[in-house]
Amino acid sequence: MNNIKKKAGKHAVLFIRPSPSSDQRVEWLYSINKDIQASGELPGMASINRLKEYAAAGDVILILPGEFAVFHSVDIPGAGKVRMSRQLQKALPYWLEDKIIGEVDALTWLRVTVGPPVSMLGVDKNALQAWISWFTEAELPLHRIVPDTLCLPVPGNEEWSCVQDGERWIIRQTTGSGMVLNRQWLSALSGDLPAAKVYGVNTGIALPAGWYPVVAGNTIECLAAHSSSTAVNLLKQPVGAKKGILFQGWKYTLLLAALVLGMLCLSLFLRGYQYQQAADRMEMQSQELYRQITQSKRKVSNPKFRLMQIVKNNEQKQQQSGVLQLLNVLAVASKVEAGIVIHSICYDGNQGALFIEIPRENAEKLSASLEAQSLVVRTARPELNAHKDPQTVWLQMDRQK
Repeated sequence: MNNIKKKAGKHAVLFIRPSPSSDQRVEWLYSINKDIQASGELPGMASINRLKEYAAAGDVILILPGEFAVFHSVDIPGAGKVRMSRQLQKALPYWLEDKIIGEVDALTWLRVTVGPPVSMLGVDKNALQAWISWFTEAELPLHRIVPDTLCLPVPGNEEWSCVQDGERWIIRQTTGSGMVLNRQWLSALSGDLPAAKVYGVNTGIALPAGWYPVVAGNTIECLAAHSSSTAVNLLKQPVGAKKGILFQGWKYTLLLAALVLGMLCLSLFLRGYQYQQAADRMEMQSQELYRQITQSKRKVSNPKFRLMQIVKNNEQKQQQSGVLQLLNVLAVASKVEAGIVIHSICYDGNQGALFIEIPRENAEKLSASLEAQSLVVRTARPELNAHKDPQTVWLQMDRQK
């Protein structure tokens, strides 16, 4: 114990990586200045109190299973021209109401990248609190929670970074997104996957085309080594940190705080008038813009919020005319023409078109049914699909202009 504390004066970190189920295997790794000092396994989260000596010597990081994390991107109209204010940051999750199942407020949200587009990370609040409660009950401190999907090197363009963990594949797709795939799903999708760098132990299984191993090592070593590749922390504040450590040198801290507060008050006093004038001008401009958009002559309260609501409503109307509408029409047409088999479906967001692969003998029948639903149908193959099957044909579905 004394030896651990002495070494931890440098920079010690205890990584704890549970399985998706809290009563299954838990891996842990203790490092000092990124040099591994100890590692092992526990039968479940109920046994993490055995790590108290290591936890007391440095920071504790929980590497959360990626199954608990969801990633979505938000496209803000006028990105680059709109200042990312605190109010706008709080409003970002509500732009995802049509993309997620359940209530937006049921998840804890973090902005991963600034964008554009802005990448958002969401974790169910109850699930997150359940993981934190394990540390509270074990009387262990906890300083950071980060999903394992972000604990891999940032991949290049059109490339993934991944590591195998038993039947799971942990994948980082971009700087601000990742996912976990079961090994069976990976095999099923192998023909449509981008190139990838594979980290960790080579288990000898056949890798998809374009996937190649780069760095050996077990899973937790790989995730711990690259956990600093993101600043994401799902904890708003450390859990169970010792107050005696946090408040060492309180006199110096109090003096510094008083000095900073005095300088801040002086700055506010000198610039208060200018800020007030600027705020009044911005309020007038917002009122004028709201009147021009709504053709209203009356003065409204909080015009900025009302403008944001107008932008959000317009975006929702645009989203409703996208892929969901095309899929609904396809479902109706397929039901009318019984016996039609659809081999593949691909959506091109840039063109706003849906591509389907069907047997050639069904092409004319399904095309007529789709055209009856006011769609434009023609023979075309997606750009990224190089497979040519003489028994099938690709149809492109577009909305009428």
